[in-house]
Amino acid sequence: MTKLIFFIVLLTSLSLYSQNDIVHYLINEDSIANCSMIKSGKFLNEETNTRTTPGYSIEIRDNEVMELVNDGEFYMKSKIEFTSECDYQLTVLESTIPNDNSVGTKVYVEIVATSTIDKLIEIRTTYNSNTQIFVLRKIED
Repeated sequence: MTKLIFFIVLLTSLSLYSQNDIVHYLINEDSIANCSMIKSGKFLNEETNTRTTPGYSIEIRDNEVMELVNDGEFYMKSKIEFTSECDYQLTVLESTIPNDNSVGTKVYVEIVATSTIDKLIEIRTTYNSNTQIFVLRKIED
């Protein structure tokens, strides 16, 4: 019986932890995605509602994307080409990230949802048959 109670308490604790720190929701989601939000600015990757990726940011300016890693110690520069209002393709032009062989790689990105009021953009990226979802927070225009 003691083991059962311990197990229930453990499951409840994990459930509460995951709800508060793991899941990311766009609570104030726009009824129609505001895809123009991503055309220019500086963005952080929101891993959860309470945590961003340390030392990582993305800057989009003049059809170029600069991903800064380790507080700018390393970078990846890409060309951005919009294929529709909410879809674009990145082509990696150069990278100083150690052991990175991504120059020439094409990444396809779809804007899934936005929250203009919270400055959040949910994107789906596809490259080399891998698909991932990210939530970006716009911190500068």
